[in-house]
Amino acid sequence: MHPSTKSHPTIVIVATIVTLFIASLFRSTPTLSVSAAPPDATLMILRIRANTPERSQQLLATGLDVLENRDGDDLFVMGDAIALEKLRALGFTVSVEQSFTNRAPETYFNGYHTVVEHYTHLAAVAAAHPDLATVIDFGDAWRKTKGFADGQDLKTICITKKRANNNDCALNPNTDKPRFLLLSATHARELSTAETSWRWIDYLVSQYDIDPDISALLDHNEMWVIPLHNPEGRAIVETGGGGSAPYFQRKNANNTLGNCTVPPTAGNQHGVDLNRNASWDWGGVGASNIPCDLVYRGLSAASEPEEYFLETLIAQLFLDQRAPDLTSAAPVTTTGLFITLHSYGNLLLVPWATDGANAPNDAALRAMAFRMSYFNGYIAGRGKEVLYSTSGSTDDQTYGTYGIPSFTYEIGGGSGTCGGFMPAYPCQDSLFWPTNRDALVYAAKSARIGYATGAGPSAVNVTLPITHTSAGGSLTINALIDDNRYGNTVGSFGRPAVHAISTTELYIDVPPWANGTPISMTAQDSTYNATAENVRGTLNTTGLSIGRHLIFVRGQDNTGTWGPTTAQWFWVDPNTPATPTPTPSTLPTPSPTLSPTPSPDLCAPVTISPNATIPDNTAKPTCFNLPNNVAGNITGATLGVAISHTYVGDLRIQLSSPSGLTLTVLNRPGQPATVYGDSSNLGSNLPITFSAGAPNNAELMGNTLLNAQVICRDDRRCVYVPNPDRDSGSTINSFAGFTGQSANGIWRICVSDLSNRDTGRLASV
Repeated sequence: MHPSTKSHPTIVIVATIVTLFIASLFRSTPTLSVSAAPPDATLMILRIRANTPERSQQLLATGLDVLENRDGDDLFVMGDAIALEKLRALGFTVSVEQSFTNRAPETYFNGYHTVVEHYTHLAAVAAAHPDLATVIDFGDAWRKTKGFADGQDLKTICITKKRANNNDCALNPNTDKPRFLLLSATHARELSTAETSWRWIDYLVSQYDIDPDISALLDHNEMWVIPLHNPEGRAIVETGGGGSAPYFQRKNANNTLGNCTVPPTAGNQHGVDLNRNASWDWGGVGASNIPCDLVYRGLSAASEPEEYFLETLIAQLFLDQRAPDLTSAAPVTTTGLFITLHSYGNLLLVPWATDGANAPNDAALRAMAFRMSYFNGYIAGRGKEVLYSTSGSTDDQTYGTYGIPSFTYEIGGGSGTCGGFMPAYPCQDSLFWPTNRDALVYAAKSARIGYATGAGPSAVNVTLPITHTSAGGSLTINALIDDNRYGNTVGSFGRPAVHAISTTELYIDVPPWANGTPISMTAQDSTYNATAENVRGTLNTTGLSIGRHLIFVRGQDNTGTWGPTTAQWFWVDPNTPATPTPTPSTLPTPSPTLSPTPSPDLCAPVTISPNATIPDNTAKPTCFNLPNNVAGNITGATLGVAISHTYVGDLRIQLSSPSGLTLTVLNRPGQPATVYGDSSNLGSNLPITFSAGAPNNAELMGNTLLNAQVICRDDRRCVYVPNPDRDSGSTINSFAGFTGQSANGIWRICVSDLSNRDTGRLASV
């Protein structure tokens, strides 16, 4: 039995002000006696030679804090001088990798979010986006079940586009929306994991109706996030030095088992390791039965309420799609996906975590893992191949019991400013989040039928040179279908074979899983025979409603395997009515409205003088006039720019209308590669298109280029502005702000280079 103040998980609907008041009640620290404990000794990261599985298990059996990181034949232990001597006495080859005092490079109050702040964040997101987000209290942590005033709830957030008269986000596995569950902070001291979940939540809700791929995901899937699996353990971490020297608490707050050190050390602490407490294969390899050990498994499977309530929630979210044995594979139609975030080691682990033969779905699991590692560059493989073997882990629980694809990310490196459990806080935005964002997007797409699509090619760079057309018009769609987007990090195991592309198709509004009608696309070189093919398709808008529509593009390889879809938008505009011929008996007819179809007078590229250079490192923009004598008012706008410049991160580009309205279409002044990852230049032969109503066209600028022609980050993504709170120079925040303005007069394109050492010129507009 698991005592709790709740008998069933409940949906939390709380006003923001009430949430803030209740959250303040949890700020009290755990009632732990700390007066008798000596100050922590200097801690070290110890490198230990463990070149065989047997040697690895001998190391795990010492009860020391073996870290989730491996470098070739070496494992790592966090410990003090006593741990160092113990290892040497046991015959291990040990060297000191790093020494430091028990202090984090950044404190909670300088960046990292507290338990209170994480839960307030969930409530705020749900309050701000009631059409997308629901917060659910699914149980209680250990201290809460014991009646302590500082005990914590267990909370999750479900993010999806809610449908009218539909029970989206219901605690029922029978749903038509596949589910992706992201779990973090199982180990309390691993601070980057909860921060990554925070950013994933914000990314999903902020990009709905902005990014077509995210919008399609939330229309057809549910994203579940548990930012704090172990909130009471995290609360202990926060108390160290008042937040300035966080404790290295790994386990939960159960202090009834063993006479353990208070406050916790990196080698001795109260609690149960929740990643050794899961029901599947509980009590096996890599887990300890000594209560003060860092990998203590608990008294029984799911003995801790944090794990018990997690397993209860998972049973309410996912169908059981696999027989409960070691050899039965889950079917290729399995829906759902689970990722648990840990740190550190830059690893991407697949089941089984324990010893023995590979999982029955091993090939498909590795295919998905290598697809994700393409984005984050992590080493992919089983624990016994790239780290060490464990038992009672959460990913083995979800895969073993329900058959859903399950993975562990080990976020972060072993040393340096961005290494360890508590890296400098700026590393969250400069490294960990941008590294893992697109890997998580791919995982979310794989929640539908990941075993079927994981080995299929990726559809990327889906673009339309023109995104608007009149009713009955046609549009061209370009895409890259690439089967070779697998990670290739040294040390990975089991990289899948790559296959040639065989066919490509697109769907309008209704995706393939909903029985949409496929429209064939063709290889731009006329033949499907390569592992990566640039493809093109044409769609006719006859019969489509006026307004925005969604395209789904996917590719198939020559084994018959389809990859996941990628989405993009286009618009069908009203036809422009014919202008009547004036007669003496009628008043003069107003000037006709401009058709969104390109006009030769207005839309032909304007060549700029070769001498029109953009001065280096000056706030003063270089502006060029674009005269236009076409009468009428604007109903839609597209800006094409061809520019030669050695570094895109320096530039701000602005467009001004004859009436003086100004729109900032690109604003990246002086952003270093460490912030957004800019890595390449702009070429005059590589025009960029910014389109009305389609900000993602600019964010993904470069997607129409060939595979080797990259103009922004290596994934072809650039941060996109307009956004009125980010650039005061914009008087409007989208191309729609020009609508209704007169097209006649002097338009101006202004380019600023706001950092040094890089030069360029504007070629055409």
